[in-house]
Amino acid sequence: MKSLQKLCLRHVRSDDSTIENLVSGCPLLEKLSLIRCYCLQKLNLASPNLKYLKVFHETDLDISGPNIKILGLPSVSNLLRRYPFLEMLEIQVHPGHTELMICFISKHIQGAYVMREGFQLSL
Repeated sequence: MKSLQKLCLRHVRSDDSTIENLVSGCPLLEKLSLIRCYCLQKLNLASPNLKYLKVFHETDLDISGPNIKILGLPSVSNLLRRYPFLEMLEIQVHPGHTELMICFISKHIQGAYVMREGFQLSL
């Protein structure tokens, strides 16, 4: 899959090394979405062209991606410190959540979008 640029994995049961090998075998991969993938614990996504990562994972998942520029997370924790060159932050807020706190710790972040059903806020 040498020419693959976008990949979305949904409801996939896989171990960390299989996903890492898949990503490293796609040298042109720029966008990766991991939606409810199972058995993942700690991923190292060091692909040089991977700039966009969207993750929806219901348990703690440790992800390293030093070249990520756009990160989409359904809920934000202190993962931001792992992406020192992050330029854009995309946050999707589920309707049941009433509070959202965003702390920008990267001097490279140029903007953020907060999306909720019927509502969008650009920061």
